[in-house]
Amino acid sequence: NDRVEWFLQLSDEIYWEVEDRDAGGVRARVVMKPGDVSAMPADIRHQGFAPKRSMLKFTPTRQL
Repeated sequence: NDRVEWFLQLSDEIYWEVEDRDAGGVRARVVMKPGDVSAMPADIRHQGFAPKRSMLKFTPTRQL
């Protein structure tokens, strides 16, 4: 995947671990709260954890 992925946090919290796709090193640890928006670029790996049920809207960038 070479496109940006957009995330909108709708409820509760999600904790993200963001790593470099090639080197595997940690780039960031992020906490998203309701109303937060993030863009995940194509050159990372990301994994989210939610301590309780959380709603997240995912939208891939469309090619024009």
